[in-house]
Amino acid sequence: AAEHAAALQASPQAELDGVVNALAGGYLAPSSGSDVLRNPSAAPTGRNLYSISAEQTPSEEAWRVGQQMARAILAQHVVQEGRYPRRVAVTLWGGEFIRTRGATLAQILYLMGARPQRDARGTVYDVEIIPAEELGRPRIDVVVQTSGQFRDAAASRVRLIDQAVQRIADQQDEPYPNFVRENTQQAEEDLKQQGYAPRDARQWATARVFGATGNASYGTGIMGLVERGDTWESEAEIAERYLANMSGVYRGDGVWGTPAPGLFQTQLAGAEIVVQPRSSNTWGPLSLDHVYGWNVMQPAVIGDAMWEETFQVYIEDKHGLDLQAYFEEVHPAALQDMTAIMLETIRKGLWEPSPATVQRLAELHAELVARHGAGCSYETCGNRSLHEFLTGVLEVPGAELVGEVLEGYQSQLAAALTSARPLPEVTGMELEERRDTWETAAAPVQPLATALLAAWIVAATALIVLAGLARPAKFAV
Repeated sequence: AAEHAAALQASPQAELDGVVNALAGGYLAPSSGSDVLRNPSAAPTGRNLYSISAEQTPSEEAWRVGQQMARAILAQHVVQEGRYPRRVAVTLWGGEFIRTRGATLAQILYLMGARPQRDARGTVYDVEIIPAEELGRPRIDVVVQTSGQFRDAAASRVRLIDQAVQRIADQQDEPYPNFVRENTQQAEEDLKQQGYAPRDARQWATARVFGATGNASYGTGIMGLVERGDTWESEAEIAERYLANMSGVYRGDGVWGTPAPGLFQTQLAGAEIVVQPRSSNTWGPLSLDHVYGWNVMQPAVIGDAMWEETFQVYIEDKHGLDLQAYFEEVHPAALQDMTAIMLETIRKGLWEPSPATVQRLAELHAELVARHGAGCSYETCGNRSLHEFLTGVLEVPGAELVGEVLEGYQSQLAAALTSARPLPEVTGMELEERRDTWETAAAPVQPLATALLAAWIVAATALIVLAGLARPAKFAV
């Protein structure tokens, strides 16, 4: 334990040294990755991480954990709804896959009623259908969204899922419902109704793994949209962007990011549970913008209790850590952004706290901007709708915020959004047009001459740009 603690303490400096060493072309020693509490040998960090062999996943331990995860999800749904879910939607992230050695992959297989087959070296080369009598429950249909990192690191596992779906869809005459088969048959009919040829509809109906269209992206393309709350009013706008960006089909045999119009929507229909597995000892659900992109897409996933707890810890300082003083000393813009995001969540109706909580957040945000200037995240400076909402909260009768603080907030915000003085005048050089006639057999350009010509072009271009910047800038408030 003492050695591990020392390794953790050495990690920040080791990371800085490692970056400098790498930039200088030095050698970085390899080390295994994963969560440093789950895998103590990952510390000290700052080394060249290696992950896992995808073909050996899910590991035997991950298979046991994945089964437990699947059983827990199904048991919770049975308690809440009195029945098994027909379809579950699961997101596969590369980092989670590496940390857990494929526990989520195991979860997906077990939900459908399949298990990995290993050879003597531990390679998972195929899947085996679990007999219905042994499974003792319905086969749950699963639709999967793969992240770009998982797709690239574990292409063979994508094919493994696809193989399982196709085989399970062929299972007949079982004592329990086979939702994979039933949903496949329904999808085939729906695709025909959308205009697919019968043969194509039958082929696409078993597709269950989707990701970036054209194998071209490492994100859903909606995070930036979600974070700019005043650029959209209806969740349907975000859903349309998501479907357009993530409807590529992944299954092998040349089908890798292939667009199939309407198919992703068809397969998502009827999904009763959305699973975004994350396991970490170093951060929580609201520590990453990817997770709160969930508060909009699936509001039930991030409940009011999670926002309330965040408010109590960071704003009300329930643990007595004097967090406001810490943020104001170290990084006031971070606390500004936190309060702005909470207020925008309230404005959108995604969190319904008490009026006192809203007032507290609005006053703290205004005080931070008045004292330290606007940090200018998008919500702090760019969201006009939030500004109007915030001003309305601060100006209600009985509000305790003194006028000078409100005035300070408004003036600091205005100062950040406008230019108080013009940019310095920069004089450049004028270029005149020149036309040369080149001989057909021109002499080769010497390397030195080429370098000088390239340098002159770069310098001239820079001067032109600077000359353009000399004009007074205009900013929209």
